[in-house]
Amino acid sequence: LGATILATNAPENLRLSAGYRLPSSRAAYLIGAGQPRAEDGPYGAAMTASGVQSFSYAPIRFGDTTLGVLAVGAVSQGLSDAHLPAMPEFGSAASALLALHLQAERLTSHRRAEIESVMERHAYFPVFQPIVQASSGQVRGYAALTRFRDGERPDIRISTAGSVGLGNALELAVLEPAIEMAQRLPHRRWLAVNVSPRLLDDPEPLRAILGQADRPRVVEITEHEVILNYRAVREALSRLGPVRTVVDDAGAGIANFAHIVELRPNLVKPDIGLVRGIDTDPARQAMVVAMHHFAGSTGCQLIAEGVETRDEANAISALGVDFGQGYWYGRPARIQALTARTARRAIRAGSANILSGQQ
Repeated sequence: LGATILATNAPENLRLSAGYRLPSSRAAYLIGAGQPRAEDGPYGAAMTASGVQSFSYAPIRFGDTTLGVLAVGAVSQGLSDAHLPAMPEFGSAASALLALHLQAERLTSHRRAEIESVMERHAYFPVFQPIVQASSGQVRGYAALTRFRDGERPDIRISTAGSVGLGNALELAVLEPAIEMAQRLPHRRWLAVNVSPRLLDDPEPLRAILGQADRPRVVEITEHEVILNYRAVREALSRLGPVRTVVDDAGAGIANFAHIVELRPNLVKPDIGLVRGIDTDPARQAMVVAMHHFAGSTGCQLIAEGVETRDEANAISALGVDFGQGYWYGRPARIQALTARTARRAIRAGSANILSGQQ
């Protein structure tokens, strides 16, 4: 009686099914004989040890997928032919009650296994993008970014890891090779790494990894999570040692301005939407000028991210922006390509100096 009512309250898109029709030989074994045997495997041995004499089951379904089994057993020959027809009704009720929950658990388990596999296989690698002095084009630092070998977007994968309780573990895992590889970058250039507010709940593991860097360190607070306790974040940042901080996407929303006021960062990145096309848009220029004034009043500097053209680079320099980052200055590259590129530039610069001296 209850099963019928529960089934009708199921979501409209949830397809309920009593299950498959079994071959007659299997049905005779499971229902007619109904006696579990130890030779059926672990489940049979467990039921035999428990004294179960007869049982029946019905699948728990989500659409066309079987998520589990509703099993009913008895310690005597109690499941008669009169009781067995009720099992499909119980299976439908179980599907209505449990399918969505079981499907969510199954999806979570799958995602967790995927993240664990990525970490076990080290299926990621760091890339580095130069951050330059806007007025001179000289490289002052490098942003460490992560790429996954299967092509998954880093922000999506980090978010997925966070949803299954592995966000901190994955963030720390991808930071380790970035810090190690950064030792091959030109000396005296600072290294910027992305850090979520969640990772600052326990700053000690992060402090240990950052402590291995052989250069000035910059911590960029990612914008993907809400900060509920600014005091705790400030205290965590102070425990990381001598690091500078960056607030990203300033101008994208009220929360980002709150980050600036509450965290008092050393560097601020205007929202990338303010940088794209800034050379031809007076409104964007006015916003960046205002942010430059605000930054100067609060003792921080601006990094224009997403600079892709010469005109955009000239515009941010003319507006007084301190640093630039984007494809115009250099695409994110693996350490091997980056060091080779730096060596070629040094050779060209040396050759130019020699020719200049000859003249």
